[in-house]
Amino acid sequence: MDQLDKAILMELSINCRASYSKLARKYDVSVTTIKNRVNALIENRIIQGFSVQPNQQIFGASNAIVLLQLSSTSIGLLEQIGSNEFVSAAGLGLNQEGFVVTLYRNNAELAQVTELFYSLKEISDFEIFQVLPPLQERIHIPTKTISDMKRIDWKIIQRLQENGRKPLSELASEIVGSVPTIRKRLNFLRKHNLIDITILLNPGAIKKGFMVIITVQFPSITSEEYHRFENRIRDSLEDNFWVSWKVIDRPMLLLAFQASNPIEVKKIRKELLDLRPDIRILGETIGGEIKYFPDFRHKIIELEASRKR
Repeated sequence: MDQLDKAILMELSINCRASYSKLARKYDVSVTTIKNRVNALIENRIIQGFSVQPNQQIFGASNAIVLLQLSSTSIGLLEQIGSNEFVSAAGLGLNQEGFVVTLYRNNAELAQVTELFYSLKEISDFEIFQVLPPLQERIHIPTKTISDMKRIDWKIIQRLQENGRKPLSELASEIVGSVPTIRKRLNFLRKHNLIDITILLNPGAIKKGFMVIITVQFPSITSEEYHRFENRIRDSLEDNFWVSWKVIDRPMLLLAFQASNPIEVKKIRKELLDLRPDIRILGETIGGEIKYFPDFRHKIIELEASRKR
């Protein structure tokens, strides 16, 4: 994967409906080149899909990352974990470990996920970290509320969940509306950050490697220090770094990297200590490839899209 592939992933993670012709002009390549690169990223499972979802902030939802220790693995374990409506994504590695990304609105919903983990015999231990969303997601603060959304908005989202690049003409035909109306409503949803238009990214598939989450503890860390540290990581480890989460109740970060082998993980750990000698690396969890699941928002979308008003 070269710099053009990375640029395409960055652009589509911000807007999965971005025009290929505009991307071609921006990066001075042909439209065919962009299409071929995107198709290759899909074939290699690096892009698992183009997704449009309601912004989690309109539901007052929070995130938690759960690091798993497994006593064994079984066929269907990942699907069992993903069957919980408060699980958004998960990955299981080769070393009897894995991770889960949860999305929940209150402690009772988070407790349902906890109960699931206790009930699965393959999970020997787990640790839950309540985290802030990644920096790039936190800047997308909704400027309207869920009450400002119309039934047609939910119908648009419903049809874009699994194919976020569906053409406007096809949307208009399915919804029985005009293309200008569909375009207007999509622009409204985007302008007010009511939706996330992104890709389902699977960093673990790059170079047939894996995703590793490194847990880092600081003596203390402010939001400003966190921003600076993440920027330094991006500069120093741009070929490996993907995302970070700041733990809410402890001076800790969960840092997600793509790596191809254990030697590369060792180099990443060393680079982190060189950047901040005062940190403690508490551990690492290899999660393999990521699989995404429909969370509680799916039911809300179906309900609102079918509601008669």
